[in-house]
Amino acid sequence: MTARTRWLAVGMSCTLIIAALGLVARQAIFVQAAPQQLAQVPHSAPQFTASVTPIGKLPQNGTMSLTLTLQPRNKAMLERFVQDVATPHSAHFHQFLAPQNFASVFGPDPATVRATVKYLQSAGLHVTKLQSGGMFISVTGTVKAVEAALHTTMNTYHDAKGRTFFANSAGVTLPANIAPHVIGVTGLDNLATHHRMTTNPSATKKKLVQKPNTAGCPATTGQNTLVPAQLATAYDFPATLTGAGQSVALIEFDGYLLSDIGAYAACFAPSVTVSNVVQTRAIDLGGPLTPEVGAIEDELDIEVLLGMAPGLSKIHVYEAPNSNQGLIDMLAAIANDDADATVSDSWGACETDTGFAVAASEEMAFLQMAAQGQGVYVASGDNAAYDCLNDLGSATYFHGQSVSVDDPASDPYVVAVGGTTLNINATTASYLSETVWNNIDLPSPVQAGTGGGISQLWGAPEWQSGARATTTPGGIADPSGGRALPDVAANADPQTGYAEYCTAGDFCASAPGSWFDIGGTSAAAPLWASLAALAAQGANMRVGLITPALYSLYRADTTAHAAAGITLNGTTYYDYATQVNGATPASGQITFNDITSGNNTFPSAAGFAPGFSARPGFDAVSGLGTMDGQSVVDFLKASIRFTSPRLYMAARGNDGRFWLSGYFLNNGNGNLLPSSPQLSNWFPLSSQAFQGNPAVVDNGAPTAGLTGTTGMVWIAGIGTDGLLRIGSYNPSTTTFSGWTTAPGSPLCKGNPAAAYAGAKLLMTCQTTSGALMLVSYTPGSNSWAAWSTIGGGLTDSPTMTTDGTNLLLYAQTNQNDWFNTVTVSGGTLGVWRHMATTCESTPAVAFTGTANQFVLSCIAHDTSTMWANTFNLGDGTLSGWFNLGSPSGIGLKNATAVSVDLLDNPGVTLFTGEGKNGAAYVQLMTDNPLYSYVAGWSIASQPGIFAANPATDYFGV
Repeated sequence: MTARTRWLAVGMSCTLIIAALGLVARQAIFVQAAPQQLAQVPHSAPQFTASVTPIGKLPQNGTMSLTLTLQPRNKAMLERFVQDVATPHSAHFHQFLAPQNFASVFGPDPATVRATVKYLQSAGLHVTKLQSGGMFISVTGTVKAVEAALHTTMNTYHDAKGRTFFANSAGVTLPANIAPHVIGVTGLDNLATHHRMTTNPSATKKKLVQKPNTAGCPATTGQNTLVPAQLATAYDFPATLTGAGQSVALIEFDGYLLSDIGAYAACFAPSVTVSNVVQTRAIDLGGPLTPEVGAIEDELDIEVLLGMAPGLSKIHVYEAPNSNQGLIDMLAAIANDDADATVSDSWGACETDTGFAVAASEEMAFLQMAAQGQGVYVASGDNAAYDCLNDLGSATYFHGQSVSVDDPASDPYVVAVGGTTLNINATTASYLSETVWNNIDLPSPVQAGTGGGISQLWGAPEWQSGARATTTPGGIADPSGGRALPDVAANADPQTGYAEYCTAGDFCASAPGSWFDIGGTSAAAPLWASLAALAAQGANMRVGLITPALYSLYRADTTAHAAAGITLNGTTYYDYATQVNGATPASGQITFNDITSGNNTFPSAAGFAPGFSARPGFDAVSGLGTMDGQSVVDFLKASIRFTSPRLYMAARGNDGRFWLSGYFLNNGNGNLLPSSPQLSNWFPLSSQAFQGNPAVVDNGAPTAGLTGTTGMVWIAGIGTDGLLRIGSYNPSTTTFSGWTTAPGSPLCKGNPAAAYAGAKLLMTCQTTSGALMLVSYTPGSNSWAAWSTIGGGLTDSPTMTTDGTNLLLYAQTNQNDWFNTVTVSGGTLGVWRHMATTCESTPAVAFTGTANQFVLSCIAHDTSTMWANTFNLGDGTLSGWFNLGSPSGIGLKNATAVSVDLLDNPGVTLFTGEGKNGAAYVQLMTDNPLYSYVAGWSIASQPGIFAANPATDYFGV
């Protein structure tokens, strides 16, 4: 069990005591015998303290809504995958999964899901939805039916904090073939409800209050109420990025008025048509929520996003009832929809009130989002070091309050965002200084401060190792190994707050004006989310969970902290301008403003335990610090481009020209550069026309990532005049060399084949007289060898690959497949051997990286689907054909395969095919024993573009 996923065995003073989380082994599902064998769901029994007083039973005819969360197929495997997919330089960095792949690889066993659904229905509960392959099962039913199905009793209680709530009196019991697979049942209590992290200004401090619905906009200068342009300047947001093409999901428990958003946009995002961008997605509701007191939160979140990223294509406002059930269903929906690469949550609850079932269910949703490349930004709370206070801004605090943090900000798989007080130049908005946000010295109701501290539930994630020093009250090292939060911070003080327009809900409607000066970590969270959207736009792909990348810049040892930073593509990135040991780094980009003063301690005289203090470097009040937006975006972009593999595709267009495109392996479906998979992402390689398919190959692995390398991508083709031509594309300079005709080229037909071995580019062509000829070109010396005849008698052009010693050719003749070999130094082909299959078009072959192992693919003659096989050159055997299918309702007519061996041999193979609609399609498959999956076909161009199958090569293999 890794440190970052264990539940800490720490005693708690709240109503529920949380036990350690263990991994449950996958078990087979058996037919239930009579009498039915029952077992208790692990960790489902509430352990109440003596201060909790039972009141009575819940009415039996009342209706309850519950969500059962099932164990993933292999949680340890899932955690490892998420660690890899989010960690720069990992072999699987940014190879995100699509939801259907997540469900097929990591979702619960389908037999377990079926058995669970069948039992719940037989017990009188109504199954309303299944999400994430059945990992989340939502049900409704009467209290009586719930008690019978779960073998527990539902009671109401009263606790020492004055709260009245309902909860199950005993652990949940289910059939023995189901119980071990259930993580938890959410909705069995309402102990923890979610509060907004918005801090209202005091009555005397509303600098921007105007008469309701006045037309004026807030001033764009000053230090008290900050508008988007000032925040963008102070935090150095990239001026050329607007979030174009990106979408963000918001987690909300209240409604909003679109007219309020329109009034804000008129001032700060005038080009935005808010009705097209802001859309509600109601979860467990009949429709959008009516704005109430929490509307000020919803509208702040939306407005911060619009102000800082006005080019966003969509802001999806997910709304659900304010309950644990609503939260889990909303998180599951966001993960299952996978429509938004960035998610922002400004609501939270006392961590220790949350309970095992809720926290563990949240973790499953966050793990899925991280695996899919969805980054989640969560406010750390506004109750300083004491998130379990009775009420935000209350003049009467719960005396004897110990330190506590907020859920879900404490979850390791989210980015927890804390708060600061930002000091800027009133005229130029340039950054001056920052301190930890703490308003305890101000009159009520502005007494608030940044949440931060040590989780009592979650251990520290691996990427947070080295960021642990002096994080506990009193400045001593944290002995528990708990997850420290926040990870990062941004302005949250209402005294230097954000401009918000709001007339909706009880609070806004009763205020003397429409414009507010407002603060809270709920403003800081969407601020960071907007920066993530800008980074995704700049990188042309999802940035995912960014904390592993950000923490990689931080060094724990203060002696070595001023090391050389991280150099990517010629630029060195540092964490701070002044290192923890006082040293000043060399010239480069500084990613964080280090917050070194302030704390989140409330007065000990009022009964509060010591909170946490800022220090040079990481701390539990500001995390790594606040952003230098441009440097953070550049660093994330460079991390992705430095470590992500790229597939190059070339294809012959209907105009006869060859077109080239780069394809990043950033998720299960892939993602073309520079943006969405359209023709504009492909560019023509001059005006030269060709008669057949191109061949694509590179001349060596990149030495410093995809940019700054001397490696070249080579494209070969047969011109309309029958002559072989080659050209090279330089990924570093994004330039094409132009076409060179091979000296002495015979008259060729069809398609060339190409491979790279021994510092030579080897190419074949089938002549018009039927001979198969081979030629080699040495890029280093710009020299050509003489043409040689290696065989003949084929009716179609072969494809070719190499293992460095031999060239393996794969060809189709009279609807039969044949293979042959020749050494890379030339010679004559041996006897063609039959592959014992029938294909419709030219087959493809690729070397796997394992001795004698080659991947084959072709389109079946009768079905128009692609099939794959592994061929052993040593003994001439096939492992067995595997159906890769075809794009839904379209079918394929050509095939290409490129096998990728990524560092730790995950066995990734990429296939491309030409759809019968004329579009290029891409498929990814891995036979890694840790996480094997087939990604599904993804369109890589518009239909009707190409006249021939796209050719591929993986750059660097």
